[in-house]
Amino acid sequence: MPLPRFEGGRLVLAVDVSPWLRSDAPCSPDRLFCHVYGRAKSASQIIPGWPYSVVAVLEPGTTSWTSILDVVRLGPEDDATAITAAQLRAVAERVRPPAPPTARPSNAPKPSRPSAVPVDPGR
Repeated sequence: MPLPRFEGGRLVLAVDVSPWLRSDAPCSPDRLFCHVYGRAKSASQIIPGWPYSVVAVLEPGTTSWTSILDVVRLGPEDDATAITAAQLRAVAERVRPPAPPTARPSNAPKPSRPSAVPVDPGR
């Protein structure tokens, strides 16, 4: 399926770390305490669950639809920033258009299009 592109063929990727809350699953492995907002009146809470790093491609126009490109469950020892950066590099490599079949040196950089990546630090 073709990826949605903005003007000029640009992809816009979005990154977020979101928890899958499982406070009712005490014997589930590797649950972490996830910081969440909006579940109580003007307060944040810490609830057991699994954090997931999600990379999606956004669609142009006034739509809320996205296409999920990659998801990684973060573990107790993982650095969310490092995992997400590696995840973004891998997704960018997968969605990069193939190089044209012209003769170019093997050590020449691959052609790329400018992209935008909105990142929410969660604060």
